[in-house]
Amino acid sequence: MPSGSRYRQYAEECLRSAQVATPVQRAHLLRVARTWFEIADQTDASASAGESNEPMDVAVARHRPM
Repeated sequence: MPSGSRYRQYAEECLRSAQVATPVQRAHLLRVARTWFEIADQTDASASAGESNEPMDVAVARHRPM
């Protein structure tokens, strides 16, 4: 499973794309970026607690930006 830093990279990609997007696209990209940041924080917290992140893999796969 990717680390929190990898999910933050996905969020940063969304933020970069949002800079040149239409207003509607920008709104969607900013929401996706926020979700990636939340997943990154959850991943880091779970890793610190020694929890399994397998269910999160499924959620991430559904939300990965194309």
